[in-house]
Amino acid sequence: MADVPAEIPSPLWGCFLSCEAECVRVRCGIDAISTDRFRVEAWRRDAGPVAVAEARRQLADLIRVVDDRANRVTLPSLNFLGAFDEGLSAG
Repeated sequence: MADVPAEIPSPLWGCFLSCEAECVRVRCGIDAISTDRFRVEAWRRDAGPVAVAEARRQLADLIRVVDDRANRVTLPSLNFLGAFDEGLSAG
């Protein structure tokens, strides 16, 4: 099993940053990121359809990498990918 580092590209990264609500990432890590659907949907409305389509593609790619059990993915944000997928798909 190989270690595979995964990165979160823009515009998906911007969505994650817009949900930094509980604390700040430097201090609290991923616990700073809220998975509140309304926050994700607010970013979706503000970002516009082109950015949302790209973020959804990026998120789908990221989920595919994480779901591939042949590799060990290192990404600190794995536990909330599903919540972001739901929020970005809404509407």
